[in-house]
Amino acid sequence: MKSRDGGARRIHADHAAGSFPKPACVVEAIVSAAARLHSPGRGAYRESLEAMSVVEGCRAKVAKVLGASDPSRVVLAAGQTDALNMVIKGAAMQAVRLGRAAHVVATTLEHNAVLRPLKGLETWGVTHALVPPRDHAVTPSDIEAAIRPDTCLVVMTHASNVTGAIQPVREVAAICRSRGVMLLVDAAQTAGHLPIDVDQWGVDALAAPGHKGLLGPQGIAALVLRAGVEDRIDAWREGGTGGDSASARQPQDMPGRFEAGTMNVLGAAGLAAGAGHLLSLPLGVETVRLHGVTIANAMLTAARTGRLGEFRVIGPLEAEAMVPVFALRHPRLDPAEVAVMLESNFGILSRAGLACAPLAAGGPALRVSFGASTTIDEVATVVAALECISKI
Repeated sequence: MKSRDGGARRIHADHAAGSFPKPACVVEAIVSAAARLHSPGRGAYRESLEAMSVVEGCRAKVAKVLGASDPSRVVLAAGQTDALNMVIKGAAMQAVRLGRAAHVVATTLEHNAVLRPLKGLETWGVTHALVPPRDHAVTPSDIEAAIRPDTCLVVMTHASNVTGAIQPVREVAAICRSRGVMLLVDAAQTAGHLPIDVDQWGVDALAAPGHKGLLGPQGIAALVLRAGVEDRIDAWREGGTGGDSASARQPQDMPGRFEAGTMNVLGAAGLAAGAGHLLSLPLGVETVRLHGVTIANAMLTAARTGRLGEFRVIGPLEAEAMVPVFALRHPRLDPAEVAVMLESNFGILSRAGLACAPLAAGGPALRVSFGASTTIDEVATVVAALECISKI
């Protein structure tokens, strides 16, 4: 297969790492912002005021996609890792500052953006428990059993970045509310892929990266905080906000208390365009979800009918129980070797290894993942390639 420029066609099967290609409107918004805008909120001149308008417009669109009624509750972070660290370390810092014991509950499905901050907090005396899944999804009662009197936070992924398995966030949110414990949801694999309603679900904090399902660029993420939750998180990143500069203390207004430093206006412009694109779809994010189920069914049907050769799916076998992210293993072939063959022989871009979630799948795997721009023909090409490689 040839691309329009005459080169070999390349299929992006690594959407779990980042969506590609971006919608044209996203690229255009970033280029336009780079050409026109200055530091948002740092001046009274037109270019700065327009930049701030872009930032506020980004908050409004992301809030609508994620089901948050108040855009001022949307903090724009420097990326998903930054957003997760804000809450994990901020909640623990407050507990330690107030002289309380601090304990965090998470799961073995988590990304290193959760696991490593938890490990680092051990030097502060903060303890944690990791709840394993049962048949790829954690059981809410297991989460509840892990909560202790000193638990200050539960953090869980909404869907595994390795197996695609969707987790029972709404049920866990209800448990956390009943126990008075804050819940942080890592929506890295679900924001823009699944309909999300943070207000209706009662989630305290939800982090969503800009560069994955929300179709924006790297280097920006949204952190949605339920009203009042900001008072349970210490802001550990402090600096200029463009307002109240005479104060030696970080402003306490939302979202400014968590947005120290010059805002990424190019990222905000691209993220706003990506969120706007999702909102423009006939059924919004539900359009992407229905497409994802179709894509997942195509892969799972191939697995059930033997068209993946000896490759075995490590994860859910029902499309409705997952986002289209697949962990695959072969009895003889190393995942890294397969990834090289997929690219060099078929132009298919995948991921091999632990995918930064070392406890999620029991060891290295080949990951192929799809998104809103993936076509059924591309999935068929991936299936055919895997079947061919399996015969080696």
